[in-house]
Amino acid sequence: MEVKSREFSARVLTAFFAVKKGFGVFIGRNGMNISRTKFPQGIYFDKCLSVHKTRFHHHQVHGLGNHLVSLDEEGLLFDNEEAYLQNRISQESIDLSSRIFCRGNAQAKIIRDRYSTDHKVLCTGSPRLDLWRPDFSFLHDKSSANIQETYGRFLLIVSNWGFHANEKRAGINPDAPRDRDLSRPFSIDFRPSIRVAFINLIKRLASEFPRETFIVRPHPVDLPDYWSRKESEFPANVKVVLKGSISPWIKAATAIVHNNCTTGVEAFVGGKPTIAFAPRFPGFEKDNLYTMPINELGRVCRTEEEVVHVLDSAEDGEIFNHQQNRSHVAEQYLELDEDQLASERILNELQTLNISPQRFKIPQYGIMNRSLECVASLRWKIRDKLNLSGMFTQAYTRHKNPGLVHEEIAALMAAFEDRFEAASNLCQIHNVERDTFCVFRDE
Repeated sequence: MEVKSREFSARVLTAFFAVKKGFGVFIGRNGMNISRTKFPQGIYFDKCLSVHKTRFHHHQVHGLGNHLVSLDEEGLLFDNEEAYLQNRISQESIDLSSRIFCRGNAQAKIIRDRYSTDHKVLCTGSPRLDLWRPDFSFLHDKSSANIQETYGRFLLIVSNWGFHANEKRAGINPDAPRDRDLSRPFSIDFRPSIRVAFINLIKRLASEFPRETFIVRPHPVDLPDYWSRKESEFPANVKVVLKGSISPWIKAATAIVHNNCTTGVEAFVGGKPTIAFAPRFPGFEKDNLYTMPINELGRVCRTEEEVVHVLDSAEDGEIFNHQQNRSHVAEQYLELDEDQLASERILNELQTLNISPQRFKIPQYGIMNRSLECVASLRWKIRDKLNLSGMFTQAYTRHKNPGLVHEEIAALMAAFEDRFEAASNLCQIHNVERDTFCVFRDE
């Protein structure tokens, strides 16, 4: 698990079905099973097969004897197929894999068309898509009610374009657009232009609708100090809030404004109206250079004036019901089986790998382990001070994933037990390391 607010609930849902089928499950950070604890052989389920992780995946398969399976967390969001195929997957990573799960037909097709996949690529949907369905909204009822009590009626503006550490190190001015670098066909030079356009849009909307509240949701990788500065520039009816999972915020909002963000997909699946703000810029005339097809699951607006018009006319509801080609886009990019959850389909496939049962003694999470973790944390801080960590500093990593708590996992497991009428206390949950838990069925 890399980004807790993005992945936690879906990971626990997968673990729930895995335990029901007899698996023991470890939940933790990326690469948790190469730490101090001796883990049993089994399946390593990764969030992606990015090319920079190939050496790590070799270690999982050949060094530790695990099956490698994956479901790309960015599998919905590729504006350029060639860039996706070069950066997110390779023939070598496919050869190492036992199963590669895809969110929809579009993702599966471009992989199959380029690489030899030997039937490893399966279109299953995603556990995150499962949780976005209306019948799972009960998970967020309490949080959504608390949000609405605090903020009242609001429109949610989601950042997928904020200022992050790589841009800061590159010396990029967060408040200035950039010309396109034609020598880099897959560059993200459009990002500053979108950022500037969104900041201007937020200020415009706050001025046009002074009685409305606007909540800006930073992306988990955005730099907090950037948003602290921006919030001080916004009018009083704009709040910048990064707190918990985004799902209850979507449920509580009247509508969502985004660009190239999975939030738009979650809102679509949950029946919430969305606006995709995708302005055109000089040098980016071709829409596919920066506007992904999933934006068309909502209402696409190219100018501030269009957004203002949509919101100004939204009371009759008709303008949000404009279908465009949403059904076609959804069929291409989203696998939504009405009869079976993606989590269940994935677990059915994992069972076909015929993992041998193993005895495993849960290690004691005692003073020795905690002391070793303190030493490791201190070494990490020293590396950060010496600028040896790159962008993956301790602060950056903890910002994306502040850690797991036993009670959080237990509460979600209990909710899933109720939802699927499973036996109460089906799962045993034990802390084996900092932020790593073993979940298993107590036979």
